Amino acid sequence: MSAEAATVKIGLREYREETLKRITEAQTLADVLATLARRGIPHTRSDATITFNAKGQRVCRVDGDWPDVTACFPGGALWAIEVKRPVGGELSYGQAVTLARLWETGALILVARFADDVEAMEEILAKQTFLDPCLEVLVGRGNHADVG
Repeated sequence: MSAEAATVKIGLREYREETLKRITEAQTLADVLATLARRGIPHTRSDATITFNAKGQRVCRVDGDWPDVTACFPGGALWAIEVKRPVGGELSYGQAVTLARLWETGALILVARFADDVEAMEEILAKQTFLDPCLEVLVGRGNHADVG
């Protein structure tokens, strides 16, 4: 390989890394929501912002650790999606605990860094070999250790 080719390869890697660093969580969230809508998956965005009522009192409508998006996969499975930016986005302790509790009670969990993650998860879930154990967990006849 010539030195010029190596320079191009390194340049492309650096370009990709810098490009990914600039993608915000809000942009990723918008892409995830658009993907769910395009694929016809019922969903809602959780709005954990703090607001104030007419009396000036602080009101929190959704716990801040609740996943950014909840969706319903065909067959009725709750799908909890926490959206993070591709580079540098990390779960808080509270978010990790909330996702673990949801998983333990039968929800399907996804930490999405790209809209493509939603499509990949949907394809995995659509495979009968994976979905059967999930459904058994959801109806109470199995456990998450059997899934996968």
